[in-house]
Amino acid sequence: MSQKSRVILKTKFEAGRLPTEKDFGDVLDSTVNKTDDQIFVRSIDDGDQPARYIGIGSVTPESPVSIRNRSGNDQLLGLENNFGEEEWRVEINPGKENKGINIQQTGHQNADSNLFIQRGGNIGIGTKTPEARLDVNGSIHVNGQVKIIDGTQAEGRILTSDKNGVARWDKPPVPEGISRGDILYWGGASMLILKAGKDGESLTMVNGIPRWVNMLPTISVTPSKLVFSNISSLEATLLIENTGQGILAVSSIVISNAAFVAEAPSLLRGFQLAPLGKLYLKIIYTRSITESGFLTINCNDASNLSLKVTLEAAHVDPEVNSGSYSGGGGGY
Repeated sequence: MSQKSRVILKTKFEAGRLPTEKDFGDVLDSTVNKTDDQIFVRSIDDGDQPARYIGIGSVTPESPVSIRNRSGNDQLLGLENNFGEEEWRVEINPGKENKGINIQQTGHQNADSNLFIQRGGNIGIGTKTPEARLDVNGSIHVNGQVKIIDGTQAEGRILTSDKNGVARWDKPPVPEGISRGDILYWGGASMLILKAGKDGESLTMVNGIPRWVNMLPTISVTPSKLVFSNISSLEATLLIENTGQGILAVSSIVISNAAFVAEAPSLLRGFQLAPLGKLYLKIIYTRSITESGFLTINCNDASNLSLKVTLEAAHVDPEVNSGSYSGGGGGY
């Protein structure tokens, strides 16, 4: 007895031919037997539209197609490619103790699961034991927004977690002592506070640490010194006056700062002022960047020295307005 095609079977029963016992056996082996092949058709009386439910291994199919594995293993359905090779497999109740449906790529048995739908609704990707509504064993790539609503969400909150990795929305941690205008920054081990700067100060980095720096141009005058800060060019007239009754011997007038002192350590050397004498000097100081420094008058008796400065131009950003500055009486 063997399976035959319809074309061959028809020839066995043509007019004038006498079918043999073997021919009848071939007919039986080539057709579907509901009992032996476990393919059952159940008629459903639905009024004007009767339905047929087909059961594969199922005697009483409850759906248009019902499949039951009677072999005792977990396999339920296999999907083959054009070469007849099974690539995907659907299993039901894998492991028995964790009921659900498992979809797995055939030949990748090292993978726990590609997709597992547990009885009760939990879904596992890469795992057959999902512990949440969606349990992913692997990385997740999201191209778009993620929205987490658990009752703790609110505007301005950040996402944090407990020691078990359970995420929740929480208020940003605020160190003690922080006030309005203060800045929080990461100090390498914890969040640190940079107190609010003063008016006119700018925020800069010093060795990777934020600091407030006074970037406003300033000029101050003492009896023997002109001090300037954050100035790129300075044009001024200096009035040096001897307020005493003796000779005022000026040994040098020096303008200096960290970058400039080595370039021009001396503007004028070795002159004398008679009692109540005066000397006017024009100075022009120019740098490619803003600098801070001082102009010092070195003399034999600073108590009788008076320095007055008429500022004609000081170029910074923003510009310093021109004006007069003076320092007199007393030594420096």
